[in-house]
This record gives sequence, C-alpha cells and structure tokens, in this order.
Amino acid sequence: SGPTTPAQIASIQDDIKALPIVDEVFFETQAEAYKHFQEQFKGSSIAQNVTQDQLPQSFRIKLKDPTKFAVVQSAFSGRPGIDSVQDQRAILDKFFKLLSVLRDGALLIGIASVLTAALLISNTLRVAAFNRRRETGVMKLVGASSFSIQLPFLLEGVVSTIIGWGVSVGFLSAFKYLIDTRVSPLLSFTRFFTWTDVWVSSAYLLLIGFVVSSIASIVTLRRHLNV
Repeated sequence: SGPTTPAQIASIQDDIKALPIVDEVFFETQAEAYKHFQEQFKGSSIAQNVTQDQLPQSFRIKLKDPTKFAVVQSAFSGRPGIDSVQDQRAILDKFFKLLSVLRDGALLIGIASVLTAALLISNTLRVAAFNRRRETGVMKLVGASSFSIQLPFLLEGVVSTIIGWGVSVGFLSAFKYLIDTRVSPLLSFTRFFTWTDVWVSSAYLLLIGFVVSSIASIVTLRRHLNV
C-alpha cells in the first residue's frame, strides 16, 4: 500500500515506546540497513547483489523479557505502515540449535580423545616395558632406584603428549583460520571464538595432556614394570 509515511513512523514509534515490556527501540532507515548489510556480508557475493531499495526500513526492538514477543506481534501486526513483525530468535533458532549440537559433539569428541590418548599411552608403555624387561632387570640388579628405571618410560609419555598436543593445536588453528576467512564474514552477527580462546584452550589441552599422560604412565608402570 505504498511506503510508510513519516507520520506513521512517528506514531508507531510512540506506541512501541509506550509498551512497558519494551527496553529499547530504534528506527533503522533503508540507508542504515544497507550499510549494516554490507558490513555483515563484506567480501561475499551476497553483498554485491543486494541494492538499498531491496532492504526495508524497520524498528529494532529489545524487550525486557523476550518471551513477551507475542504482545508486540499482536499489537502491531496488520497495522498500516507495518509489513510484518518478526522475532529474530525464531529466525536464528535453528542456527543456534545447530551450534549447540556442534558444541556438544565437540565435547564428546574431546572426552573420547582423552580416553583414547590414555589407552594409547598405557598400551605403548606396556609394550615398551615388556620389550625392555631385560634392561630393567639389569638396572634392578645393579641397585638402580625405581624412579631411575621408570624415568625413561615417563619421558616417552611426555614426548608423546607434546607431539599429540602440537597436532591438536595445528588442527584448532586451521579451524580458526577457516572460521575467520569463510564463515565469520557471512555470519557477522555471531561471535565466534577468538585467537585468545585458541591459545587459552591450547594451554588447557597441554595441562590436561600432561595430567592424563602422568596418570596413565604411573598406573601402567606399576602394573607392568615390576620395580
């Protein structure tokens, strides 16, 4: 029925502000919408194929309680000057559910990786202890301490941990680079993890790796290295 008039915009804005459930509201013109769109999709083919007149002017409303969206929808749907009333939570709900699934999946993979690493270290040390049983026997005969006998095996576990940690950090860094160059430009409304998060996570990975390696090594050596 034609573009919204300034009088309609002013009336709608006053009525929105009058709602007690509204926390903040601001009006976004087509020029502002186009500018924000270009910033969000900078460098993508989507930004190049959209013109300013294709983007609507709109009111951006922040509610004190987002679950009260139905109140706003019923109050303004079908009103002259309003094309539609949209809940951004509903629009992004599937996306955030996907992120939640990916997060839970990554957590499960991480737990499985820790358990797998513990089993691999345990098995490696068990085989090493068996293959070197003659050397360890000689060391015991000459009076070597238990720590001296176990130290080479513990160092092997540490080296394995560092190698595994390096590979993990490499994959994590590559994934972060992929997010920054491919995904983030298309989904700029979402905050992805930063490089600081990568380094902090890497430090935690190394710490967890040493703890798991130490526990697996000590338990295995006590069971299979008779010192």
